[in-house]
Amino acid sequence: MDAGATEFANVPAFQAIFHELFHGPQTGWRHRPAGKSGTPAPRAASARLAFASGGLLADVLPAMNINLRLLLGTALVALVASGCGQKDSSATAPGTAQTGPRTIEITAGDNMKYSLNAIEAKPGEELTVVLTNMGSQPKEVMGHNWILLQAGTDVEAFDKAGALAKATDYFPTALAGQVLAHIELLGPRKSGEVTFKAPMTPGEYPFLCSFPAHFQVGMKGVLTVK
Repeated sequence: MDAGATEFANVPAFQAIFHELFHGPQTGWRHRPAGKSGTPAPRAASARLAFASGGLLADVLPAMNINLRLLLGTALVALVASGCGQKDSSATAPGTAQTGPRTIEITAGDNMKYSLNAIEAKPGEELTVVLTNMGSQPKEVMGHNWILLQAGTDVEAFDKAGALAKATDYFPTALAGQVLAHIELLGPRKSGEVTFKAPMTPGEYPFLCSFPAHFQVGMKGVLTVK
């Protein structure tokens, strides 16, 4: 019996039923008379021993109708079993599906590399990409962004257009239709994020940093949807 059932068996109502069942009410049937020495008669003593060793209720309650005894005994077993079966309602059921977007963390530094250049996702899966610039150089010298493009986009042409878009932090607004998601240009020790759903069409979707020269030295990657 677990702790919940033990506490249940200790409540006054349970004790009252137990007392009525195995010791009798204040009035009504009585225990067998005690022997001359004041100790319980052999029949009563043997009844208690029978109960302690798992004997039948009939040996414990000689003066009660057998059907009533069986009914009360069944009720007691049901009450104890219900206490033993209780579970912590705060527990989380195994296999519970994850709620909310899946988070993907990427870092970049003065070495002009993403810490992660390959991402996999299911069609329509919600993702949150978090980019952190771990570098120490100023944004104007070594800023980093993250731009996810449509499958089949000419990445080199997009990068060249971005290098000329200093006024918009190297984001070529004229080509915004090719962009699925992006994180703005970040200075040192800064973080940015974007939440989006992966395309429903399986395929490879390129991403890059459009700060001048960063794509050329390898600051790029691919989101594979499958």
